[in-house]
This record gives sequence, C-alpha cells and structure tokens, in this order.
Amino acid sequence: MRLVCALVLAALCPIPGAAQAPAFYVVDLRHAGSATLHSANRSISAGTELPYVLPDSSRMACCFRVGPVGTGSDLLFDGEDRPLFAFPGDLVGKSAGKAERGGLGFGLAGMTAVKGKGADTWELSMGQGARSVIVRQCTGSEGVHFRLYRGKADRKPFADYYFALGYDTEPSCR
Repeated sequence: MRLVCALVLAALCPIPGAAQAPAFYVVDLRHAGSATLHSANRSISAGTELPYVLPDSSRMACCFRVGPVGTGSDLLFDGEDRPLFAFPGDLVGKSAGKAERGGLGFGLAGMTAVKGKGADTWELSMGQGARSVIVRQCTGSEGVHFRLYRGKADRKPFADYYFALGYDTEPSCR
C-alpha cells in the first residue's frame, strides 16, 4: 500500500530534484499592454499567478496571471525542438508597473527565490526542500537558450529550452 501511495504522489507532484524536469516557463514582456506565458506545462489553470525572474536585475517579480485559453507556442521549444504551450495573461502585483517591457522573464514551477550567480547565470531556490536549479541563458542566432542544471559545476544540462525572438541576435552560446 505504501508503494502505491508513493507512486501516486510521485506522479502527481513532480519534484525538481527527481528525474523529471520542473515545469519551465518564459514570460514574454515584449508587447506593450500585454504579456504571454510560454510553458512546458500544458495544464496551467486560468487565474494561476506565477512569479518570474527579471534577468537584468536578478530579482523575482510577482506575478503573471494566466488568462483563460492556452494554445500551442510557436516561440518556446524543448531540447527536442517540440513546440510547447502559450497562455495569454497580464502582470499583477507590486512588480507589474516596474516590469520592463521589451524583455523576457523566466521561471520554474515551485521556485521561491533567485540569486544571481554571474553573467547570465541564476540559482533558483525551490520549495518543499527540493534542490535548487541553476539556469544559464545565452543567445543563438535568432533566440535565447535557457539551460537547466542541477549544480553550478555541471557541464551537461538536464533540460534545454529555446525561445525564438523572431529577429537576428549576436550568438553568445558556446
């Protein structure tokens, strides 16, 4: 019976330290008056409020409130080049007016804090005693790569996401 309960809990509550990657998302702030959440999680409920990291300031902002309809994303892809999911919504809370339009924010389901760890590197603290996650960002020729690591010294990410910007950028990825 304990084994059955443990398996049910594991299926319902993925833990960032486990084999499955935590649900990653990008908040697109590039369009005045609106924001869009692009997520690896297709089942985010309308009204859910998610914090996000503002990379330029290495601070966590609160919050993106998910709108009513999710569709396929043509901007966020996983490491296997599969498109993920997009949700319209808006920014709420104290940080809403301070969020700089024109950029991107990012986050992980269950994150509780962020610390800058050098150029384009952040450590996200995760709730419920889970291991923190290191996020490294670099640019490709037309978008941004987000790579997730279990530790700062890791060379190989456990998850990789690509956000297409729709215009050319100067590549910084190795």
